[in-house]
Amino acid sequence: MVLPPNKALQSDKGKLSRLLHSQKPRQLAFAAERSRYARKKITMPYQVINEILNETRDALEAAINSYWPVVNPEKNGLQEANLTFYFAAQCLSHGMHVYPEASHGDSSQGHRRVDLLVRGRAGSDNAVFLVESKKLYSAEKAREIASDIRKICEFGFTDSVASGEAVFGVILAITVNPEIAEWWAAPYECSTESWNMLARMLCDTKSITAVHEIDARYKQYMLLAVFSRREQ
Repeated sequence: MVLPPNKALQSDKGKLSRLLHSQKPRQLAFAAERSRYARKKITMPYQVINEILNETRDALEAAINSYWPVVNPEKNGLQEANLTFYFAAQCLSHGMHVYPEASHGDSSQGHRRVDLLVRGRAGSDNAVFLVESKKLYSAEKAREIASDIRKICEFGFTDSVASGEAVFGVILAITVNPEIAEWWAAPYECSTESWNMLARMLCDTKSITAVHEIDARYKQYMLLAVFSRREQ
């Protein structure tokens, strides 16, 4: 058991199914968030990000129905590199540029990178996505995702980025554990500090979270968090 039980959200297959079903309008809420932030004069192309994520899920689903690349599928999910690769591929199909392992502009504290930097037109907007991917199966991995969010917030560019470009943090995670998917959809406090640290980071960055179910030979849950660096 990775997560302590939550009395308000006891996991069972029916409840998780209803929760994931309720996420569908929440995923569509990316478009609504665009309007909300536009009133603050902040352009938020959530609709494009959500479209790319839906395409990523569909492509991954087709791929793992064709071939399963991991041993012990009952216990092991896909490697996180699959998320990065398929997300990058969909960004390319939208005419955006992708830069895997992009370097932090300030190397005074050592050489730091993000898994993927994406830059280009996101709908009618110029945007940059700073992407980190993780397998999420333990408290240690939850702590690592919290660190990834902090890294994205502190990321400095090696080249000029126009002041009008919207910069977003994108966290992609994958899990085979339905309780973790449930927690991600509606993070709650528990007795494990690493999970609480991640919950606080998601809250502090005003992240929008969503769960995409990959219903293939071996069910996976693709987890998404998106936030604007202008909101920090």
